[in-house]
Amino acid sequence: MAYTLDDVGSRNKRPLTFFLQWRPRLASVWLHLGAIGPKRVPMNADGTMPPPPTNLLDNESTWLNQTDSRFIDP
Repeated sequence: MAYTLDDVGSRNKRPLTFFLQWRPRLASVWLHLGAIGPKRVPMNADGTMPPPPTNLLDNESTWLNQTDSRFIDP
């Protein structure tokens, strides 16, 4: 999975960060949708997930404003 910004000028001068989920049986979905990606999954106050259907929210803590991102999930 890759996240890039299109309207930021020269693409070859923008940094690129690779994220590798190395733990067996643990998907990188929480890196994408819980921490670093441009969207996040809404969570209840106690840390549990709300029942479906849910909508993704903008992630104010995304790294995309600083670097393009590549997620590697073996």
